[in-house]
Amino acid sequence: MDKIKEWAIMLCVVSVGCSFLVFLLPDGNLKKTADIVINLFLLSVVIIPFFGDNGFSFPDISISDLPDEEDYMNDFNEYYVASGELTVRQQMNEILNEICTKEFSVDVLICNDDDGNFIISEIQIHVDTSDFSKVDLIKNKVGQHTGIIPEVKVVNGDSESD
Repeated sequence: MDKIKEWAIMLCVVSVGCSFLVFLLPDGNLKKTADIVINLFLLSVVIIPFFGDNGFSFPDISISDLPDEEDYMNDFNEYYVASGELTVRQQMNEILNEICTKEFSVDVLICNDDDGNFIISEIQIHVDTSDFSKVDLIKNKVGQHTGIIPEVKVVNGDSESD
């Protein structure tokens, strides 16, 4: 009996809302189209209870289903730091694309302080080049840009040197 009562109340509320909506629409083709859509909507509200076992019941959501604040903040901090690392890595790639003609890779280590500021802990750049003068240029450019002198490792084939 409660389901029928809920259905009747829902039907009344939807009917009043639809009537108010029709009242606000200007005369013309839009009103005719809106009348058809509203009538189809009202028809669906009338016949929905005949096609479902649950009627108008909504899923129960308890407060324990929601993530707690600590989990949310940890996830956000991880995303925030990863986003910062990606941004710094992209900036380093732009600098290195101007200097290096061969392959390189950039590793960035970032954390955030209590105020939410990024702190670049370490930048490692692996460059495949035989011109050691570019190493100093890379260190200077990245140092000017970030304030941190990166650790640059030159890779010649299979061997690595600092």
